[in-house]
Amino acid sequence: MLSSPRLRFKWLVGCCGNSDTGFISIVVIVQHYFKLKPLRDSRSVILLDEGYANWLWTHGYIMEDVAYGIALAVTDERATGRLYNITEPQTRTMLDFIHAIGEQLNWKGMIIQVPYGHLPDELGIPLHTEQNIIVESIRIREELGYREAFSFEEVQEIFRWNDLVR
Repeated sequence: MLSSPRLRFKWLVGCCGNSDTGFISIVVIVQHYFKLKPLRDSRSVILLDEGYANWLWTHGYIMEDVAYGIALAVTDERATGRLYNITEPQTRTMLDFIHAIGEQLNWKGMIIQVPYGHLPDELGIPLHTEQNIIVESIRIREELGYREAFSFEEVQEIFRWNDLVR
């Protein structure tokens, strides 16, 4: 655990990242979980587990936004001993998120939701989606004045970067 007098990190990279692969792990996670490769390849159909499609998973998308939130917490005395979530203001289903990215990439295909357990392992998402992961960031917004530097629409634009989606 990394810590300072006022700040402790339980996870620095995330549940699927590690100190050896860091950024590369995050890119792989983004490509796989957000279905970026099929979108980028202009596949006409994406098969998606229905549990995953309707799963709510709160994110903090942009490193600058997360870094800004951390900087606020580290430099503001009011944050001493407080815990803050740095997340998007509204949690979207994965289906909504993938559609939004597809729209930004001018993808014209369709997503077909497949009943749980009917997708081959290589097309599925190895997550248990029975429980949503919804995290609110109200405290850091109200107490420290946190706001995203990038809107969700601007986040979509980032997925155009070739080095991220290829």
